[in-house]
Amino acid sequence: DLELKVPVGTRATDKDTGEVLGDLIKHGARLKVAQGGFHGLGNARFKSSTNRAPRQKSDGTPGEIRWLQLELMLLADVGLLGLPNAGRKERKLEGSGEKGGGEQEE
Repeated sequence: DLELKVPVGTRATDKDTGEVLGDLIKHGARLKVAQGGFHGLGNARFKSSTNRAPRQKSDGTPGEIRWLQLELMLLADVGLLGLPNAGRKERKLEGSGEKGGGEQEE
């Protein structure tokens, strides 16, 4: 297996077809872009009680080959991180002595 570490916000595109394979928008996300080949079988696979030292093997199949274009998306393309107005109303009301929610207490 071959793994490439890329920053958050990377888009993988097949260069030949233009197909977008996926966007990595979360930390630790993984994306499989090509299928590997099947492994070959060695002589231990062909061993039996009568053929203790086989001289056979089978070759594996080749994996998929793809040309990729990796592009880093802008923060505006990915989306805003966090909540920009979180806690703003509560801070304003704390200093003014009012209760939250716009309700009047008597």
